[in-house]
Order: sequence, then structure tokens, then C-alpha cells
Amino acid sequence: MNTGAYLFKAYYTAQVQPQYKLDKIEWVDDSSALKQLLKKISLKNSVLKTGNTYTLSDITAERDRMDLILKTKGYYYFNPDYLMAYA
Repeated sequence: MNTGAYLFKAYYTAQVQPQYKLDKIEWVDDSSALKQLLKKISLKNSVLKTGNTYTLSDITAERDRMDLILKTKGYYYFNPDYLMAYA
């Protein structure tokens, strides 16, 4: 009786590269009051620090932090999806 069960082996080699680090954090120039406020906010207690490992969770946390601060400053309908990060 053939059960159709076969035994296979696979061997893999993984090459792990060094993690990416944040070299610098900068804002695209804009003269709007909101952009100036975001720039000021980002400098204080930012989750993103030069030299830290690049992680999506840190970028998301920074967007959420800025969203919360902006909402306390009267930008009630602001959404963190309005902020874009380029790496």
C-alpha cells in the first residue's frame, strides 16, 4: 500500500548582512506652519535617532507620537498616514 509519503531534505545557506543604520534624519523644506511645528516636535524626544538601527516599528512609533502631539495642539483631523518616510 503506497501512502504517498516521501522524505525530502533541503539545505539552505543564508548570508546575513549588517543591519541598516539611520545616518541622518531630515525634513523636506516647506514654509508651512504645520511643517515648522512638525520639525520642532521631531527634535524633542524623537524615537528616531542617528545611528539607531532602521526599523519600521520605530518609524511607525514616531508617526504616532507626532500625530498625538499635533492633536493636542488643535490639529484634530490630522492622520499619521499624512506623514511619509523615505529611506
